[in-house]
Amino acid sequence: MSKRFLEFPGSIFEQVMMELIPKLQARWIKRKNRPLPASIRFAKTKFKRIWAVDGSTLEALFRHLESLEEKAVSLAGKIYVIVDITTYLPVKITFDENPNCADATMWDWLRGCTPDGTLLIFDRGFYDFTEFAALITTGVAWITRLILQAIVYKEL
Repeated sequence: MSKRFLEFPGSIFEQVMMELIPKLQARWIKRKNRPLPASIRFAKTKFKRIWAVDGSTLEALFRHLESLEEKAVSLAGKIYVIVDITTYLPVKITFDENPNCADATMWDWLRGCTPDGTLLIFDRGFYDFTEFAALITTGVAWITRLILQAIVYKEL
């Protein structure tokens, strides 16, 4: 399987994932839901959806494949995923062939696939006050680690 991933085109992987996601979501709805943490249950009363978004360099992911343990791997690009916090399933996936792509360059994609009533959770890579303001005007709320640290610091 590891060797096949080396030859598997990213576009086909993306297509398979996008076809698989609705099926996984339908299965999740049919089975008995696992209990959610209190913080998530509370957030669900305020938001239609709670999503986390992050990007990972594919080179780092490829290092986990047995077929690459002893090979030098060139940087393969980045994958960005939005995950539904309540189901732990991916909602959207995109790839960027540039392995040095900064998270901040993904704002157009993120804004384009985030409907109002969503709470977005992301790390400092997406830190941009102009984009945060744009999200608020479209009815999207957000949490990021750096902002939370600033709030905690103020309260202390």
